[in-house]
Amino acid sequence: MQATQSEVKPPLINIQYLSKIFNKYTYHITLKDVEKTPNNVIKAGIPLQTRLLKPEDIEEYLQVKESNKKSPVMKRLKMGYVCWCAFHNQEIMAYVWRGTNKVYVKELKTSIKLPEGYYYACEAYTRPEYRGMGVFKELLTSWNIYAKNNYEYKKSIAIVHPDNEPAIRGALATGQEIIGSIETRIFLGVPIHKAYGNDGYEELINQIFIEKT
Repeated sequence: MQATQSEVKPPLINIQYLSKIFNKYTYHITLKDVEKTPNNVIKAGIPLQTRLLKPEDIEEYLQVKESNKKSPVMKRLKMGYVCWCAFHNQEIMAYVWRGTNKVYVKELKTSIKLPEGYYYACEAYTRPEYRGMGVFKELLTSWNIYAKNNYEYKKSIAIVHPDNEPAIRGALATGQEIIGSIETRIFLGVPIHKAYGNDGYEELINQIFIEKT
């Protein structure tokens, strides 16, 4: 016998509501030692100029993707972040941000404290129409050489989603190493982290992502 509308019982748990208050994310953790970077750039299939973002480039930066807003850019620059860009025909094709000291990681909804000599690589982006042309590889390898010659911090930490295969391929191709993973559970807006380090990296990963000072 088919149940009438009044006899149909609602589910005990609202899955959609539960997904809003409880989420779980897992990311690979990568490490790059720029001191070991060869002094050669992996060239893209199109001519590029790579350099730091300048104040006069900000309007062009805002055109790269719709979600780019001026206020966060200015805030990052004021905090000491740097943005390394790849230009083609005076347009930004790709960029990556770098932060030092204390950095907010939006994917983990928490701030991390970096050891001396480390920087955090965040928000790497390549215009969709220029992906698969080696732009990202030139962006990263040119940055590694610039950082080795111009900055005191020599080691780069980043996270990458395990399903983001292009980002993982680009990271491995430019000398980054996957050294562990971090699992984040967010319950009612509060992040709870659990990190897993490969042999020899457990202490470093816990220091950056778990221990709070």
